[in-house]
Amino acid sequence: MADIPKVTTDMEKCGPLLWTRLECAIEAKGENARGRIYFHSAETYLQQGPTCGFVALILAARAVGLEPEEKDQIDITDVIAWARMCQFTKGGEMFSAEWLSRIGKEFYHFGSFEPVSFPSVQDFIKEINEGKVFLIPYDCDKNFEPINRNGEGAHWAAIVGYFLHETSEGENSANNQMITFEQKDSNSNVAENELFLIAYQGKSKHPALWKYSSLKESNLQLNIPDSRRSSSFQIPPKKNESDGELWDICGKAIRIYKK
Repeated sequence: MADIPKVTTDMEKCGPLLWTRLECAIEAKGENARGRIYFHSAETYLQQGPTCGFVALILAARAVGLEPEEKDQIDITDVIAWARMCQFTKGGEMFSAEWLSRIGKEFYHFGSFEPVSFPSVQDFIKEINEGKVFLIPYDCDKNFEPINRNGEGAHWAAIVGYFLHETSEGENSANNQMITFEQKDSNSNVAENELFLIAYQGKSKHPALWKYSSLKESNLQLNIPDSRRSSSFQIPPKKNESDGELWDICGKAIRIYKK
């Protein structure tokens, strides 16, 4: 009979589903592969209806320790109502990084919400090490992972951490740990195909493990909204004639941290 694995603090932080995904990713690299994970956990929040941007905002805020003022009197219904009043949404959809960052500033006064370009590998590692997280729009597949559908499945996720393969010569190999929970040096040279990201999104209770390259590719091809429902969406007007319909989420992200 195989030995029952000892439950470690690292396993408890990750939860059983994410831990299993990490083990599969490591085993695919070979017998002596090891891994390093670092992320900011958040209490899960499942979306009701097309409210993924608002739910991802709540998840990201929780991950950096932000709570809205008058916590017990504010819920997502209030947030959506305010956004609708500002003409940022009609039915809970969100197609603007600028608008979503303004919503964050309105309800989380001790947080910083900054629209930025899609982060590089080094930016993700450095910023997450510093206690920051990101909201990232992407095309969502049926299993909630990034896919390329030209924007037809646009969705939002909170990126709260990262995972990297390690060489077998590292310290975690010496103490026989397959996976360690610790930061990677921000100055390390990490290729795009080596980085995995830890994501929360409103259609699952469990943190996901995605390839950086897949999320980046999905984010950069967001061009048109769901053609079946686009007439019911609030979409920001184009600034330039050459802009795509989803210009304010394509190639965009929101950096979030506690002031």
